[in-house]
Amino acid sequence: MYDSENSKELADAVKDIQDILNKIKSKIDAEDIKDNMSNQLVIIKKMSKLGFIIPTNVDLSMQSKLFTCANEKEWEKLFIKFFLNNNQKELLRINREFNSYIELESFKIPYNEAYFNFTNEKYFSSCLILTSLLEGLIRNYLNIPTKDNNISGYLNGDLNKKYEEKYTILFQDKTGMSKFIENYYLSVDANKINDQNYFNRNVLMHGLEFQRFKEIDAIKLFNVIDILNNLLLARNYEVK
Repeated sequence: MYDSENSKELADAVKDIQDILNKIKSKIDAEDIKDNMSNQLVIIKKMSKLGFIIPTNVDLSMQSKLFTCANEKEWEKLFIKFFLNNNQKELLRINREFNSYIELESFKIPYNEAYFNFTNEKYFSSCLILTSLLEGLIRNYLNIPTKDNNISGYLNGDLNKKYEEKYTILFQDKTGMSKFIENYYLSVDANKINDQNYFNRNVLMHGLEFQRFKEIDAIKLFNVIDILNNLLLARNYEVK
C-alpha cells in the first residue's frame, strides 16, 4: 500500500510538471525570439563599432541597461561605472584573470605596464600598449604571419568555425568582437581624424593622434582583451 501511494504521488507530480511545461511551451513564440535576437544584434553592432562590447561578467540588469542606452555617452557612463566602482573591482577582476593564464606568460609584462599607466592616468600610453598587445594576442592565437595584415579576416574566420554550433549562446561576444575588430582596423585619413574616428588601431600605432585618448578608451581595450581571451582560450565556454 505504501509503495502504491508513493507511485501515485510521483505520477501526479510528474503530470503537474508536464502540464506546467506544456503551458509554458504554448506561450513561446519562435518568431518573437528571433525578432528579439535580431534587435539585440543591431544594438550590439552599433555598440561594438564604438568600442563597447558587453563585458563577460555582466548581470541581467546591466545587460538590460546596455541594450536601452540612447547614445554613446550613456554607454560610456555605464562602462566607467561598471569597471571602476568599488575601487576598480571589475577592472581588477579581469586583471587577475589575465594574469592567471599560464598560456599568456609572455604577455603579462606589457599588460601590467598598461594597467600601471592606466591607474596613473596615462591613458594614451595605456591605449598604445593595449593596442599592440591586442594584435599580438590575435596573431599568437591564430598563427598569423607577420607580413599578413588581414587580422579581421583571420579572427572572424576562426570565431565562426569555433562557435559554429553556439550561435544562440555566444552571438553577443562573437558578433561584438568581430564588429569591433573590423572597425578598429579601418584605415583613417591622417587629415580627417576627429572625435568620432580617433579610437583606431592605425591612428594609435602610426602616431597620428596623441591628445584625444582618455580613460574610457583604455577601459574599452581592457574589456576587449578579456573577451578575446575568453573566446579563444575557451576557458568559460564549452566548445565541441
